[in-house]
Order: sequence, then C-alpha cells, then structure tokens
Amino acid sequence: MYNHILGSSKDATRWKVPVRISRAGQRKPISLLLEKKSETHPLPRSRRPLTKDWIKVNAGQTGFYRVNYPREEWDRLREAVAAGEMGVEDRMGLQNDAHALMRAGYLPATTLLELTSAYREEDDATAWRSIVDSLHDFETLIADEPYLERFDAYGRDLLRLVGERTGWDPKPGEGHLDALKRSTVLGRLGHHSFRPVLDEAARRFERYLRDPASLHPDVRGVVYALVAQEADE
Repeated sequence: MYNHILGSSKDATRWKVPVRISRAGQRKPISLLLEKKSETHPLPRSRRPLTKDWIKVNAGQTGFYRVNYPREEWDRLREAVAAGEMGVEDRMGLQNDAHALMRAGYLPATTLLELTSAYREEDDATAWRSIVDSLHDFETLIADEPYLERFDAYGRDLLRLVGERTGWDPKPGEGHLDALKRSTVLGRLGHHSFRPVLDEAARRFERYLRDPASLHPDVRGVVYALVAQEADE
C-alpha cells in the first residue's frame, strides 16, 4: 500500500492532461488531450505573419501546471500583453508562470522583468496584485545586491501610470477591487521610493493627526506603512 511512498516500486501512472491553447486572432481556444510523456501536435497555419503570431498554452488558466516557452515566443507574448490581445486570466496566468519558472531556475530573471514591463497599461486589480507579489518576491532575492536601486527605478516606471490613474481618493461607482488596486499600487510605488507618493502619504498623515476622520480606510494602511518607512526616529 505504501510502496509508492517508500520508493520500493516505480509508479508508471500517466495522467491525461487536458490542454487549451489560445492563439492570436482566434476567439475559440484549441483543445488537446495529452496522454503520453512527450507529444507533438501541429497547429493550423495562422493568417498572421510569424512575428505577430502567438500561442498561450493553458487558455483561461484552468489547468494546474506551468508553461514555459522558447525565448522568441516569450517576446511575442509580451507584445500581445502590451497590445491588449489577451483576457485578464491569461495576462495574469502568463505573469504567474514566468514568476514561478524564474523562482525555480527555469527562466532568466531578465525574461520575467521584460514581460512584466508590458503591463504598464494594465487596469485589473487582481493582475496588479499578482505583479506586485512578483516584484516583492524578486526583491527579496536581490535585497543585498548593488543594483537594487536600478530595480526600484524599474518598479517606479512600471507602476507610475496606474498609480496616477488610480489616485488616492475613491471615485463614484468604484468597487472593492478598485480599493484593492489603490492600496496595492500606491503601497508598492512608495516602497520603490516614488517621491510624489511618499510626499502625499506624509501630507495625509499630518492631516490625520489633526482630524482622524480625514484618512480614508482604503489607504490608511498604506499611509501608516509609508510614513513608518520614511521615519527617522
């Protein structure tokens, strides 16, 4: 019963893996079933030129597996993200895969950072939560390296636009995901020493000391954290 745990017998079990593939210019994903350790599946010819054609394995991010690609395919996928050609599940899943593969040593860190740079126009809160988690994790790996300041500059550049669009104050019609995006993005911008965010956090904290009701709950934690980050005593 426990032979497979103890390693006394070789488990020859093969799982059948359903795979869905999205492709440039196609609305309906391609569905395959992998039954062998290694398989080759030709795809129909695309009408797009090769440099503009891309495939995203695990369409909709419904499968429990990671996907790696050749370098040139990562480049095409990055361009597809920047052009807004993928749904949010695929945009988030692609970034998650790249992060996990980088952590495991299967993908260069430069490929992850180049891919993430394509998300400057991203507007989805869950996608930004994933991106910020990836930045935080990456930072822990280089915290003592001399190029940490260059990474901070990269973070400021990546997040500046969405930070400006989101702002500090709730807008009419916003939901809880907008509040999540606000705290996520502003907190990370401040962590990367984006001076306008740090200065605004300090101003809001000073106003809060005079009038506690003035500080909106959505950004209260961000203000506290950034003021503490900048405190000298």
